[in-house]
Amino acid sequence: MIQSPSEDDSWPRFIVIKGTEEKPISKISPFVIHKQIQSVAGTVKKVSKMRSGNLLVECSNKSQSTNLLTMSTISNFPVSASPHNSLNSCKGIIRDRSQYLGDLTVEEIGEELSSQGVTNVIRFQIKKNGNIIKLNTYLLTFRTPTPPPSITLGCFGIRVDMLSQTQFACFTCQKFGHGSKQCRVSRDASSVLTKDTRNKLSL
Repeated sequence: MIQSPSEDDSWPRFIVIKGTEEKPISKISPFVIHKQIQSVAGTVKKVSKMRSGNLLVECSNKSQSTNLLTMSTISNFPVSASPHNSLNSCKGIIRDRSQYLGDLTVEEIGEELSSQGVTNVIRFQIKKNGNIIKLNTYLLTFRTPTPPPSITLGCFGIRVDMLSQTQFACFTCQKFGHGSKQCRVSRDASSVLTKDTRNKLSL
């Protein structure tokens, strides 16, 4: 059975609450903070302090997230709440071995997959003997903390593999699990990832 994220799943689970220069969060009583968060959102999953001194709140449901994002004060001191920049998204890889996507552009693919939680699409490509070759491997960004086990390409299902740091392709040989510094293939090899793909992967 194909499972993919619905619109209801695509809500920010991690919220950052910031104070001001005059009254940073660290200067507010932790008991006051606890009572304020409970009054606004109820019992959340977890609250922790970030290195910056701001609060990181992990929500249990969409209602908590929505309510926390409206928070503007704690004990009459101004604060701001916003989704965390990276914890609310993730990356996954699909391998289109059956070439369902054909010659579609990444923009077209992204538009079609947006309802499944996809916010960005990168297609891997290599340069071989002076020619650019598009691979059938795609890097997808999802607006959820973890990727779905699979998505649908029209009426066809395809597995999504979670991307970890060890899965980034080597810039020299395109194999996964090591970097270019550890690669045993010569840097002058005829087949390397294109500069455009390298730049996108480094974002």
